[in-house]
Amino acid sequence: MKHIVVVETTTSGSGFHIFQAALEDDNIKLTFICENIDSYRTIDKEGILNRISIVECNTKSIEKLRESIKQLNSIHKIDGLVCLNDKAIEQVSVVAEEFNLSFMSATAVKIARNKDRFRDFCLANHFPVPNFIKINPNDLLAKEALIEKGKEIGYPLIIKTSLGTGSANVVLCKDEKELCHRYEQISGVMGNQLILLEEFITGPVFSVESITFRGETQILGLSDRTLGPQPNFVELGATFPVSVGEKMYAAIEELINRLFSKLGISHGVSHTEIILSRNGPVLVELNPRLGGGLIGPMISKSYGINIYKEIIKLALDVKPVIPEKPLQAAAFQILFSAQSGKIKNICANLAKDYPSIEEIIVRDRVGQHVQSPPTDFRGDLAIVLAVGETTDMAVNNCKAAMTAIHYEVEIGNDGNAN
Repeated sequence: MKHIVVVETTTSGSGFHIFQAALEDDNIKLTFICENIDSYRTIDKEGILNRISIVECNTKSIEKLRESIKQLNSIHKIDGLVCLNDKAIEQVSVVAEEFNLSFMSATAVKIARNKDRFRDFCLANHFPVPNFIKINPNDLLAKEALIEKGKEIGYPLIIKTSLGTGSANVVLCKDEKELCHRYEQISGVMGNQLILLEEFITGPVFSVESITFRGETQILGLSDRTLGPQPNFVELGATFPVSVGEKMYAAIEELINRLFSKLGISHGVSHTEIILSRNGPVLVELNPRLGGGLIGPMISKSYGINIYKEIIKLALDVKPVIPEKPLQAAAFQILFSAQSGKIKNICANLAKDYPSIEEIIVRDRVGQHVQSPPTDFRGDLAIVLAVGETTDMAVNNCKAAMTAIHYEVEIGNDGNAN
């Protein structure tokens, strides 16, 4: 029996799919390491956590994680490590190398995970990235530097943190006044992260979904993005696979292969975000893991496979088996409240009866205050995943079901929740 250890997962959509994939295989022993199991129990509506071994430790600490892995390994040899969570993946990559387990290299993960390091790497190796400047908010003259550097980049520009995820704290600033305001907001919650000021590149956003085994990368396809209104960049949905034309796809494929080669990515799943600018593809960020939200289920439904079982194979150093081409298209859309206020109820019973709907996730938001328009991924009410023969049909199937999700918002006289 092979022992797979999952270290943290996502709570925003499909994080439990990796558990389900492992539990379906009688030849796998599954252990889950996390910092706080209670944060996962709130979304465990099917009691999956009751079926797996759980170890709690400080997963932000390499030392604590190493200690837990060492203890587990002494009881039952660990054959593979999996991590789908940004906050733990650097630590996992280091420990994986120490225990000689198959994982993306710690060097590549560190560069990819830290947006400032990734931009430095791309700039040094002549990969296309937006013009950027780094600011350390702990410097005594950080505010003065912010204003000066903002002038260098030019407006509008984007302000973001170096370790952010899910588009949190990514804001478009149209002038110096707004930049200073957003800086005050972000610097109060960012901890030891750096702040990046970045050139605003216009163009549609896509992600390259790929899987690499022993140095050979298979691009599974491109997913697109539907984004909410600026100045924030909140994801409202995605489709897979999408076509950008043969010429543009060839340019993207060449860019990804060259980037992975230079970074030394020879193993793992990746989610690389790009902007298709007037001058061609521009790299935004490289996530050294499967895309969040329902990217994983979209890929699974499109190819007629379970991508999470293929990720487990990767962890065991077994070549994934994925068809050359997708069988159909898939799409997901995210529902946010149209008004700020306190959620009274959410009902998606009717939506589940719509054709071609593969999955509906309803958030437990009753009694919570939500903001409209949203500023990041938190506060969503539901996610709908649908399939179709074409991407247009998958999107239309999603839209149809979304109209059947009903919710009520309690709004005070001042426009705020009572």
